[in-house]
Amino acid sequence: MSARALTTALLLVGLVAAASAWPKAPAGAVVATARLAAVRNLTTSRGHGRVEFVINGPEPVNGTVSIALNGVMANITMVHIHQRNASLNNPVRLDLVPRTPSAAPVLLDPPYSYNGGLDLTTAFDGARLARWGLSVEEFLFLLKRDKLYVNVHTLSYPGGEIQGMLKCKQPCRFG
Repeated sequence: MSARALTTALLLVGLVAAASAWPKAPAGAVVATARLAAVRNLTTSRGHGRVEFVINGPEPVNGTVSIALNGVMANITMVHIHQRNASLNNPVRLDLVPRTPSAAPVLLDPPYSYNGGLDLTTAFDGARLARWGLSVEEFLFLLKRDKLYVNVHTLSYPGGEIQGMLKCKQPCRFG
């Protein structure tokens, strides 16, 4: 096999692998993923994971957020989507676990630990965003600009033990 043919074959394998990295979703849905890893220079977590976000719309806006955690983590207290904005202290933009009736973070009681794997799925809707002071349009604006991240909080690391930026599949709009 020539070097050019090998390069082309490897490129095609990479494209297929990248395409399969996106979760299955209905046509026109907004899709985003995040790889969760230890917060650099802050934690020594043995936990890691992946988040898959599928938003159907535009009317009504609903969808799912699937969280797959692997490895080992002790005493998980909350999982949120935060806006990356240091001047605003990286505000919570959506609660994932636990879900609360208002826009106030609440701790899991008791905290949850796992060794091996943990899969969680929660619903998404526009009304839930509104409780946190964000419209669907504002959420998509932040998502498209890589300004949202998923953060898994624990008792040992209340600021977040593992986290990852949400990356949106282009065009990152309903269509």
